[in-house]
Amino acid sequence: MNVRRASTGRAWSTAIAAALLMSVSACGGTTATDQASDNRGSDDDTAGSSTTTAAPSEPEPLFADEFDTSGPVDWDAWRPILEKRHDSRQTDREKNVRVEDGNLVIEAHKEQYKDAEYTSAMIQTRESYQYGRFEARMKLPDAEGTWPAFWLVNDDQWPDFGEIDVMEHFARTTANKGDPQSMGYVESNLHSTPPAAIEALTDWGRATSTPVDVTEWHTYAVEWAEGEIRFFIDDEQTAVHERPDGDEPTWPFDDHPEVIVFDMFMGAYAGPVDAEALPQKLLIDWVRAWPLDEP
Repeated sequence: MNVRRASTGRAWSTAIAAALLMSVSACGGTTATDQASDNRGSDDDTAGSSTTTAAPSEPEPLFADEFDTSGPVDWDAWRPILEKRHDSRQTDREKNVRVEDGNLVIEAHKEQYKDAEYTSAMIQTRESYQYGRFEARMKLPDAEGTWPAFWLVNDDQWPDFGEIDVMEHFARTTANKGDPQSMGYVESNLHSTPPAAIEALTDWGRATSTPVDVTEWHTYAVEWAEGEIRFFIDDEQTAVHERPDGDEPTWPFDDHPEVIVFDMFMGAYAGPVDAEALPQKLLIDWVRAWPLDEP
């Protein structure tokens, strides 16, 4: 796993750029190892300075994977989920999940595999986290029946321990453009124990759909703070949810840590799969988690 310190939201961009600039001008140079681990620039190696200037502190990531190599996924950091989900069997084969050309690739295929007609992949971090900014730069497929997602979950007792859907795209054509779970609209959501009055629905009205050209690169993010969860696309806030008063089971998000998950399911809520359009790829350029600079 290649951890890189980099800006995430607009609030950090100026501070970190200043830190990098000051480190370049103040320090005579860095070794190749320093550059790989810190992603800092350097002046001419022969240049020197008798004084140094303290740079502003950079935020330390809670977790980051830049997917800068090619080959297998870093299974020390990630765990594959090997089971059938909806219409596809999730595998850990490189055919379905790998790092390639600087991206994590999750690739769905039409093939008979065990008890499913399609294969794909689902991976989650081995470590769990509570609170922070979680973001990923992603490019999604738009073939009918594909269902890529980036989410956080504590699956010890679902949905009671909570699920945070940073983004899902249900690639299905609906009767009306912009209908829930429809092509070209990315959805954020929260799932938890529902209020007694609507016990069948774990999201009970917390889904937000945003029109997006999914075939282009976008950064999807959530800021998870105590008592509040905020969703973003390309740093534009799309939704905010606050802890309700007097109904604690509906807000487990202050009680349990969650793992980071990427997957691409097939069919089900995404509608019938266009088998002729397969294989299809979900691309993730990087994923980063940062502490929030707030109480």
